[in-house]
Amino acid sequence: MKTARSAALVLLVCGAATLLSAGCSRRESNPRYEAEKALFNARKQAGGLTFPVLGGEFLERALAEYRTIIEKHGGEAGRVEGLEMIVVSSQMELAELEFRAEMYEEARADFLAAYEMATNIPAARANALWSAAYISWLLGDRGGASDLFSRFSAEFLGPDRAAATAAMNRRYLLTPVRLAEIALEAEDEREASRRLGEAERLYRRLIDDAGAAAPAASDSAPAASDPASAASDPARLEAPDDLLKELRYNLVTVHLLGGRWSEARAAVAEMKELYRGEADIPGLLILEARIENDGLGNRRRALEILDSLTEAYPDSRQAPTALLSAGNLHLAAGDFDRAAEAYRKIIGDYAQHPYPEIVEATWQLARVEEARGKWLDASLLFKSVYTDFPATIQGMEAPLHIALYYRETGETEAARAAFDRAIAHYERLASRQYSESIRIVAEEYYLRALAEQKRWEEAAERLLALPERYPGYAKYRGNCLMAASIYEHELGDAARALVILRQCVSRNHGTDLAEEAQRQIERIEAGQ
Repeated sequence: MKTARSAALVLLVCGAATLLSAGCSRRESNPRYEAEKALFNARKQAGGLTFPVLGGEFLERALAEYRTIIEKHGGEAGRVEGLEMIVVSSQMELAELEFRAEMYEEARADFLAAYEMATNIPAARANALWSAAYISWLLGDRGGASDLFSRFSAEFLGPDRAAATAAMNRRYLLTPVRLAEIALEAEDEREASRRLGEAERLYRRLIDDAGAAAPAASDSAPAASDPASAASDPARLEAPDDLLKELRYNLVTVHLLGGRWSEARAAVAEMKELYRGEADIPGLLILEARIENDGLGNRRRALEILDSLTEAYPDSRQAPTALLSAGNLHLAAGDFDRAAEAYRKIIGDYAQHPYPEIVEATWQLARVEEARGKWLDASLLFKSVYTDFPATIQGMEAPLHIALYYRETGETEAARAAFDRAIAHYERLASRQYSESIRIVAEEYYLRALAEQKRWEEAAERLLALPERYPGYAKYRGNCLMAASIYEHELGDAARALVILRQCVSRNHGTDLAEEAQRQIERIEAGQ
């Protein structure tokens, strides 16, 4: 979420001077003044929307304010000075608000609309396209994400534009890496290799350029306090050393994704010589340990590196990460004592920090105790996970894990009570108290708990209720197929399955989902 929000905020910063420069002395009949006033009102509406009230009529009212500005003033944006920035800002803020409300498909469409609008505003055009690509990736739409990231790469990361694009937002430089990751997920090794090659060439070119520019920047570049000079040369907005460091990290990522472990190790060794400060070394040691274990199969050396990190930098952010990695390596080797020692150290030494490693360490320690046959200790740890960290994946998994344990050990009554507690847990997490993303995951676990108990009718009816409860979540629109399958195969009620499928066709006319539902109808009818 932070990615799309930070992208949208780039435009707001760029446009702030323009938007605030218009004096209140302008007549209300002036289109720019009217648009500024409307945008002020829209921002006021949006600014008051915080979770858990980010929804309902208040959200719709704020969205409507933005849409009115775009519809009313979009046609004259190019004819009135300053109006184009206001209209594009409105379009971007509309998409950002939809993203905050987890209306992902709508946000993607509106970011793409902003991209088309912002022909003369490169910063807005770039972050609108990148945000749309990111949302596609978030939604699991590999094809859409690949197309949009490819478009971004072609338009903004060419030899003549990459430095200026990096100055807008350095995250944009990860675009070819994202494309490689998408190809790897699709098991397209050839495409992944091509994208990694593009990424390496981009980073090496920028490293060479930044390295060559560094002396000039220190001797003759305008002072950072000179905004006019900075604006005239976007590449100077980034400190050369910071940019070089990030580019080198990106290059290590390319080596890791490509399985080029020796090159990755050499690159990390070079960076350890270049960046010897406490802020950098712990992160580089984490990378070095990963290379040794995952790439070179040297578990003992990896553990030595992780131990050296926790001893030399116990207060660093990477220390709990190193302990967790070491614990997991010991656990994988069957060394329960040393694994438990590492997990307990995380829980004991870093309890005052909201680190995700604490949740995982508690979960892993529970697994260790379970593997040792100490179920009472394990169950108490699992309970602490879902009590103290209810909205995490571990916090959702823990109550179901307990119920399944009792079922597998033949403790019927204990299992039934544990399943009831799990369902009550998921019911709480599915309430409006939590964000939609958490509620959606909780719904999935709720359905798993019902299915594990073969409570098929309850599962089917809950599946059918979810699209209305989460209208912005496209995946749930296909619940009709799963519900129909449950009625047909688990409950032996083909008639009810047909009713569900026909409703699915009617509500989703002209879509792939409707076509699949129609095929299922024809199959069932042919078998009757």
